[in-house]
Amino acid sequence: MPRTARFVPPDSVVHVVNRGVEKRRLFDRPRDYDEFLGFVDRAHERTPVRLLAYVLMPNHWHLVLWPVTCAELSLFLHNLTTSHAARFRHRSATTGFGHVYQGRYRSSIVDGDVRYVRTLRYVEANPLVADLVHRAEDWPWSSLTERLGSTSRIVGGPVALPSLEDWTALVNTLRPG
Repeated sequence: MPRTARFVPPDSVVHVVNRGVEKRRLFDRPRDYDEFLGFVDRAHERTPVRLLAYVLMPNHWHLVLWPVTCAELSLFLHNLTTSHAARFRHRSATTGFGHVYQGRYRSSIVDGDVRYVRTLRYVEANPLVADLVHRAEDWPWSSLTERLGSTSRIVGGPVALPSLEDWTALVNTLRPG
């Protein structure tokens, strides 16, 4: 039976998550994280979805996207995940060994200003909550690090965030536990 097509209302913000099959690591070395971000950039060149936030974790990733259409979201994620999966299998010499991802990506519509701010905070605090860093901005594969830097692949969203200093402090209030 074919799976049901997803429907995302036009111009909606969407939180997307995907995890390695059996929670296996997707990224082992800094180069792996950087390569994935290169795949994000190439998928964006083909399908310019607005990227609002992201974090890459050892065995999963989060993206907060703002597509104009549902088809745009689907095409962007198809380009991203197939490119990454092919490279992952090639690099690990496991071509033909099955799925890289646990399943189809999970997505949820981020509706409302409060949920938008909470979602971005949750995504950018992920490395802190996982106890991978002492401060969220120390994780190099996160949009928080980009917000604080000179260049960025992320764009402003439908809701203004507090000043960078206040935003960073707010993200850092989430702690492991």
